[in-house]
Amino acid sequence: MLRLSIIFIVIFNFFVLNSYANDNDKSIQQEAYSLQDLCKIALKLSESVKIAEEDVYMANLIKKKTFAALVPSFSTFIGYSTNFGTASMSSDWGASWGVRFDQSFSLSRRELGAYYVSDEYIKKSNYDLESLKATYLLQVSSDYYNVLKAKRGVDIADINVKRLEKHKESVNARLKMETATKLDLLRVNAELSMAKTVLINADNNLRLAKSIIQRNLNLSPDYKLLEPKFSDNILIDSFNFEDLKKSALNSRTELKSLNSQKFISEALVEWDKGALWPTVSVEGLYQYNDGRPKAFFDDHDSFSIGLNLNFLFFDGGMRKAEINESQSRKRKVDFALEETIKLITIEIEQAYLEVIREKNIVDALSDQLKYVKENYEAVTQQFKYGLADSIDVMEANSLLSTTERELSDSKYNLELSILKLKKAEGLLISELTR
Repeated sequence: MLRLSIIFIVIFNFFVLNSYANDNDKSIQQEAYSLQDLCKIALKLSESVKIAEEDVYMANLIKKKTFAALVPSFSTFIGYSTNFGTASMSSDWGASWGVRFDQSFSLSRRELGAYYVSDEYIKKSNYDLESLKATYLLQVSSDYYNVLKAKRGVDIADINVKRLEKHKESVNARLKMETATKLDLLRVNAELSMAKTVLINADNNLRLAKSIIQRNLNLSPDYKLLEPKFSDNILIDSFNFEDLKKSALNSRTELKSLNSQKFISEALVEWDKGALWPTVSVEGLYQYNDGRPKAFFDDHDSFSIGLNLNFLFFDGGMRKAEINESQSRKRKVDFALEETIKLITIEIEQAYLEVIREKNIVDALSDQLKYVKENYEAVTQQFKYGLADSIDVMEANSLLSTTERELSDSKYNLELSILKLKKAEGLLISELTR
């Protein structure tokens, strides 16, 4: 029996520890985030997105309110009164209750038009929400690439320090052999100190870039970011500016929102014109009465219905001013629509040219890095055999470090420029949340 108990405890501990280890592995894996992961988290936590979602919610409430205006309102009432007289010990009293309905509408049917326009309010709110998401996700993407650039900057700066430390050892060795001068050592020390300063600044930039994402997305302090798939082999010829422009004008939610706003402004003009029409009010009342003393004609129930036609023939020019105001708002929307089309065209062209520029820079720096590496290796070998001095090595090293840093930054800038082009085209959200 004791043996079975021991076996059971061993098996139980094995499964518990294995489950705990699996949970730890999952938590470790969850600490590494891709750009898509960050975007999903950002959309859930952003206060700006939540505010825009509330606007969508309120737009749906507007539709319910406009529908309520088409339905009669019903109310009920109950009343009781009493009067104590001096001539009798009994009291006079009366009681009544009933149901009432009211409905008013314009002969221009403006209430029905408002109900249909409320659907456009919902569409506009959703378009505004999508526009806000696209802008926010582009900012998250920029923060993501800033962290990766800063991290790569730390790595490059650290490698640069190690190269200079190795070179310092070589200079010290040659100084002992009296094939190098004290001046060479001083120059190396100065370059090494400068490289360490660059490393400190790079590390500080990394901490700052990481803290921005950590604070905005509530991540753990030791979170990690996954590297993106670089678009080094992207074909510039595959981009056609006219096709991109056409896609942007069809897909951008800013334009869709303004088109909805244009429809709404036109409907508001008709709404204000509808105020010139008469208003019809219908009311019905059912009432039950009881009391003492009894009336000669003791009829407890009564039902009445009324129809009123109201026509306001003078209001001091208020309705005319409201019509002119709504027409002015409509013209403003038309101007805003034309301006937005121009701005989107400029934006798509800027993003298109930026992708081309960054791609060409990456290609040029990639070729430059090959030559710079070969140059550094050659100069290092020459210094080893006394065919080059220390200054040549440090200049080659400085050029190598600068090229590595510029190429790294350009690669990330290329990825961000592609996302900017997607945003200008109106396809960023589908790109980052798929």
